[in-house]
Amino acid sequence: MEKDFEIPFQCSSSLGHDDKKEYLVKWKELPYDECYWELKSDISAFQTEIERFNTFKSRSRKLLSSKKKRSVEDDAELNKQQKEFLQYEHSLQFLSGGALHSYQLEGLNFLRFSWSKQTHVILADEMGLGKTIQSIAFLASLFEENVSPHLVVAPLSTLRNWEREFATWAPQMNVVMYFGSAKARAFIREYEFYFPKNQKRIKKKKSRQIVNESKQERIKFDVLLTSYEIINSDTSSLKHIKWECMIVDEGHRLKNKDSKLFSSLKQYSSKHRVLLTGTPLQNNLDELFMLMHFLDAGKFGSLEEFQEEFKDINREEQILRLHKMLAPHLLRSDVGLPNTPLHKCLPKQVSLLE
Repeated sequence: MEKDFEIPFQCSSSLGHDDKKEYLVKWKELPYDECYWELKSDISAFQTEIERFNTFKSRSRKLLSSKKKRSVEDDAELNKQQKEFLQYEHSLQFLSGGALHSYQLEGLNFLRFSWSKQTHVILADEMGLGKTIQSIAFLASLFEENVSPHLVVAPLSTLRNWEREFATWAPQMNVVMYFGSAKARAFIREYEFYFPKNQKRIKKKKSRQIVNESKQERIKFDVLLTSYEIINSDTSSLKHIKWECMIVDEGHRLKNKDSKLFSSLKQYSSKHRVLLTGTPLQNNLDELFMLMHFLDAGKFGSLEEFQEEFKDINREEQILRLHKMLAPHLLRSDVGLPNTPLHKCLPKQVSLLE
């Protein structure tokens, strides 16, 4: 029986040519600081992993080249496409994990519509309804439009589950799980974050100038998956990346503006922000405001003004006004929906054994 540590998990880099070629291999369940250079001939039995690495490398380089060639007109066209919301009516070919439930498809379309309108949102489905899958489907749909990189922040205990779900639903995406010791994380930054520098010469009048590709242009991964603790400890390494989308799992942890996580994430640059939470938003306006403030500090800027506006929240008129204010930013599916898995569960049966 093969053991976990005997199976290559992924190749991170390569050197040389033909039979002398070496791959930097991360073995399953071993940390990044225990990666080793392996001759191609020694790992020939794991051709699938080698081909997957080569595919990622080739695709990423082509995408990098196309980004560099993009003109101002191309960027304007991309912004136009973003504003033209494309709604999905059925399951998608680029998702390999199966068909989405109707309410998950609704969640995907909500996330895409919000992205097209540049509205930061909370996906607040009850626990067990697949917020992770909806989020992955959303990022996979952006991947189809060559939009990356993305940042997913989740509890350390759930990172492996996120990784498995990405592998199940969107194996075409290059997902890097960034965690471990300081040495392991330094290794990841060196080999998994960026392609090597590629100096290029450009003509400027009669002289030639050497220009290095920026780090942003050389990013290798599509998604960086990491924990709250690493977000806090490695802010200096991560905050300079321009993230297309930031997804924070268990986003209700940001309800306290004085928390270290809140302070750290506010330093990160992202075009779009999504909070995931299965915890009902209780009748605490201050905590609700802080979540909305994290998403959109421009619209939700003053806690005092918010408190004053909704000081009589028990009045129906104020409740309706609050719902209207939150509607563009919040979607919550309920287990009572007829097509949800929990609704389809068989009734409990009790058997007595003598």
